[in-house]
Amino acid sequence: MQLLTVLSKVATEFFLKRILYLKKNRNLGGFSNMKKALFAVALSSLLAFGAAAEGYVSANDLDQGTIDSATSLEDGFKILASAEKIVIIDKADGDENADGEKFNQRINLKGKGSTSVRSVSFPVKAGETIVVDCATSSKTDTRTLVVVDSDGNNVLSIPAAPGKVARGSAKAKKAGTYYAYSSGSGMYIYQIDVK
Repeated sequence: MQLLTVLSKVATEFFLKRILYLKKNRNLGGFSNMKKALFAVALSSLLAFGAAAEGYVSANDLDQGTIDSATSLEDGFKILASAEKIVIIDKADGDENADGEKFNQRINLKGKGSTSVRSVSFPVKAGETIVVDCATSSKTDTRTLVVVDSDGNNVLSIPAAPGKVARGSAKAKKAGTYYAYSSGSGMYIYQIDVK
């Protein structure tokens, strides 16, 4: 799906450059050719949009440090934070998920989140499955990570016991922006996969 996104972006760039060239040289070749070029740009843009929803974010792929404002990642994912409610990408101790993947880093939410801070937002198409690997930051307390849709409806709740990477998954009923955050105190997100 990522290959389709790249190809559609390349096609869009090509057709936009072609339109600018024709316009610059005053050789639009008639209304019919212009319509074809605009149709090609629109089609490649639709392909790029349609392919954009599927994606993932892994803490292993991020740079360590403090995030104090909304930060865009690949595949339309964003880490939402503010100066008062930061998120940290920090070192993990090789924590392992259900598939045996080890994480040397984690997204440390540093406390209770919402759809505006201390959360990760991401695009989802209807029917896609959201899979989240997370953990509590407490050595004694089970904490819950929630995933909500753009209307704030709870789509997924993942209780995470101390010392384990918890996994939860849910199928999206509608398209839109979804948000993952702790419903209480600090938690770690290792990976979010939309497929």
